[in-house]
Order: sequence, then structure tokens, then C-alpha cells
Amino acid sequence: MSGATVGKTGYYTLNQPALLNQRVGKFVFNNSKIISKYLFHYINSKLFFNRILNYAYGCAQPNISAKQIEEMIIPLPPIGVQKRIALNIDSITKIINLRKQRLTELDILIKSRFVEMFGDGCSFKPMRLSDIALIAGGLTKDTRNQLRELIKFIIEDNASGVIYTNLSDEIIGIKEGRKLREAYDFDDYRLKVNRYIEDNKNNIAIHKLRNNLPLTDIDYKTLEHIFTGELGTREDYEREFGKTPFGLLVRKVAKLEPEAANKVFSDFINDQNLNQKQIVFIRKIIDYITQNGYVENTAELFRPPFDKPASFIKLFDSVSQKRIVELLEQVKNNALAVSM
Repeated sequence: MSGATVGKTGYYTLNQPALLNQRVGKFVFNNSKIISKYLFHYINSKLFFNRILNYAYGCAQPNISAKQIEEMIIPLPPIGVQKRIALNIDSITKIINLRKQRLTELDILIKSRFVEMFGDGCSFKPMRLSDIALIAGGLTKDTRNQLRELIKFIIEDNASGVIYTNLSDEIIGIKEGRKLREAYDFDDYRLKVNRYIEDNKNNIAIHKLRNNLPLTDIDYKTLEHIFTGELGTREDYEREFGKTPFGLLVRKVAKLEPEAANKVFSDFINDQNLNQKQIVFIRKIIDYITQNGYVENTAELFRPPFDKPASFIKLFDSVSQKRIVELLEQVKNNALAVSM
């Protein structure tokens, strides 16, 4: 729970007492709700590990508390489904370990066969590498210069001859003392907006958007003042971001906190008797809104990465489809609507 081992997990299988070191925790299971192997595989996943790192605090040494871990939300299918998932992962893990062992044995075999066939090399005539091979690099300076001289002789099909020009600018008028209008720098305004959002994630409005909390009228006016007053003008904003609402722009840049994204679907996962494929689909949605802030249009659910291995229509009945769409619209609306 601290330092380099934060988020690392293990599974204790020995039938004898064991002592816990400082800053190491253990799970005490409610066996009527969850099986230990299912939880082990989930918390040992990259997804959960990244969530741990997001919650860890401290610069030189990251830390996470038992309370923070207890507050995390995980998908909880029925016990039967948990057993099947755990069994499948155990089987896959066993195959992977056997393959790794086999690769190690083959590597040892290759090395031993080399020594067996050629010995330590002392009985052979020694040779300098430069006597038997050259190390070729890129083009030398001389070669590049020679190629440049040859370029002018290249003739392409239908190419016209070389045309030499000698043009001069004609002065048609002179105006002095008038200040030139500054050129607009698109990148500069966009960069300022992105940097502000990244550097001010604890700003109340930005914090609410990252955590899927609805904005108040004051929050909205604060964002409006920042983007069209402090960092630039309304013309600058519309030139760069068009009609994109302030809340959705912040979501695109700051994204959605993993815990907030998981919370959106926590009740849906717990209330539904979902199978493994359905859970995987919901996890894809959660990952998507975590990385993109929201789903622009529910038509996205019929495109990659949601179209395989089974489509949205095939996986869920009409009631579940409607609920999922409502939840996604709620996430987007929380970045649009203003609560009074």
C-alpha cells in the first residue's frame, strides 16, 4: 500500500498462519457475495492497478489507504459467473506460465547446443571483425553530394523544361505610421486553454466535470469568464472550438475520473444478472468515457471498439439498451445542464 509495491497483490494458499508487514493489507471476504479468486484476478488486472495509481498520493513515495480501497466500486456478477471467470483466467494463466517455462528451456537448450558444437571458441583461429565484415551506415557526405549533382539529370514523363525567372516586386503604394494588425495564433489560444485545464484540475467547475457532477450557474459563468475573458475572447473560442459547450470542452481535455465513470454503471451492474460478455461490453463503455469524457452520440455503441465480439443489440434486451443510453446521456448532460 506504499512505495514501489503500491497496488501489487498476492494470493496466499498455504494452510498456516502468516504475518502481515507494515503497510500491507489483506481482504477478509464475504463468501456469500464474492469468491476470493475472482476478486484476486480483478484487483490484479491492469485496469484496477491504474485506478490504484490514480488514487495514490505522495510524490517520492505513493500511498493508498485501506479506506480508499474499500470505497472503490467493482463489477460483481453472480457467484456462478464469478467462478467461471476465475476458472477461465486460472486456465489461461497456467497455459501462459507453461509457455514461458518452455521458452526458458529452449533458450537454455540453444545456449548449451552452441557450446556443445563449438566449445568455448579458443580452438579456432581468431579474426578481427573488420577482416571479414563491414559495418554499413547511412549515406556518407560524399555520396550525398554526388546524388545532388545527379538529381538535375532526372527526367520525368510529361515534365516541362526548366524555366528560369527574374522577377521584381512592384511598389504600388506606401502608408506610414499605421499599426499592423497582429496575426492570429491558433495554436497559442488552444495551448493556453489546454494548459489551464490541465493545471487547474482542482478548480471547482473543472473538478465537478471530472467527477460527473452537474454545474451550477456560477460554475458555468466561471468557465465562460476564463475561456472568453482571461485566456482570450469569445471570437478566439469560437474560432478554435466552434460551438462546443464549455463543459464538454473541459471533459475532452481533463477527461472523466475512473471512479466517477465506474459509479455511473455501478447500480446497473449490481442490479442486472449480466453474463461475461455483457460485463466486458460495459467495461468498454466505462473505459471509453474515462478517456473521452463522454459519448458524443449513442451511435458510437455500434462502432469499434463496441462492435466486437458481439454487438450492442445482440448483447442487451430493449430495457437494458434504454437504460445504458440514459446513463450515457446523463453523463453528457452533466457537462451541459446547469443546476439551480
